[in-house]
Amino acid sequence: LLIGSIDCDDIQQIKKAASYISGDDLRPVMMAVALIDNCIVSTDSHRMFFSKPKDTLPKEQALLSKKTIDLLHILEPAHWTIYRNDAGAIVLANDEGVLIYDRHNTCGKYPNWQAVIPKAEDQPIRVSFLGKDVRECIKVGQKFANQTTRKVKFHFAKNASTAHFEDLDYNGEYSQEVPNCSFECKDGSVEDFTIGINYTFLSEILKDCEDKVNVRISAPNRAMVINESFLLMPVMIKD
Repeated sequence: LLIGSIDCDDIQQIKKAASYISGDDLRPVMMAVALIDNCIVSTDSHRMFFSKPKDTLPKEQALLSKKTIDLLHILEPAHWTIYRNDAGAIVLANDEGVLIYDRHNTCGKYPNWQAVIPKAEDQPIRVSFLGKDVRECIKVGQKFANQTTRKVKFHFAKNASTAHFEDLDYNGEYSQEVPNCSFECKDGSVEDFTIGINYTFLSEILKDCEDKVNVRISAPNRAMVINESFLLMPVMIKD
């Protein structure tokens, strides 16, 4: 059964998505990149990557394992057609007659990924900054952070925004202003905002973003949406 196709641009997105698949053997369905709902999706429960919808991508679930993605990277043809056989496995075919057979799709049903993405109207807080600035801040500050939680506490405000790292076990502490950072609350409900984030997860996402980064948030315990392509869960902070 023909269910869709991918081109060079899609393969680049799939390779990007592969960085965010789960490594949990107990949840094998998440140890793959999902082509589903005309999107490319991957998640490890802490982070999620999701592409913009595209009509040529499969509507129904097609899971691509890491081995299949590696093969796509090696072979690099311009176009692959995607089929699902009677057993539920995925078959990719290119114009040169090469076939890739992937049984990962039979592992189970992919989670309802769209349900966990907050709607824009439910996230009144908007923050924007340059990715290189925050990555440089993390590069310096992580030396003072707890190496288990890898937490950075961001305090966003209109006049100034800061990143704070600390390790209470070793009395390590470091704060730095985040340059070129803007903060806005569209409904006027808050004048500033504090949230804890795993700086390793954030850095990895920023590497895959354009330098201008736009974030929408609703609460310190709710997921943030980054550049309308990434979801990142926060880290709990204590007052």
